[in-house]
Amino acid sequence: MRFFFDFASEDKVILDYLGYEFKSSQTAIEFAQENLLVLKNSLNRDWVGWSINVCNAEGRKLCSLPVEAAEDIAAQADCAPLCA
Repeated sequence: MRFFFDFASEDKVILDYLGYEFKSSQTAIEFAQENLLVLKNSLNRDWVGWSINVCNAEGRKLCSLPVEAAEDIAAQADCAPLCA
């Protein structure tokens, strides 16, 4: 299944037009969480205030992960229960 990882701030959006293939939506979200940690820990902190939005091929947003919440992704992320 193909998933897309858009980056969004209050006034900007960087759309992922290519996406990546994953076996499940949970695997795609785990990929986004790993990338979130990299952005959160970047030395220049340019990504603070941004979010990674995980969307399926139909354009439905499955999850929105704010960069500020990297230390507690599971508790603070806006992720609905997903079917694997």
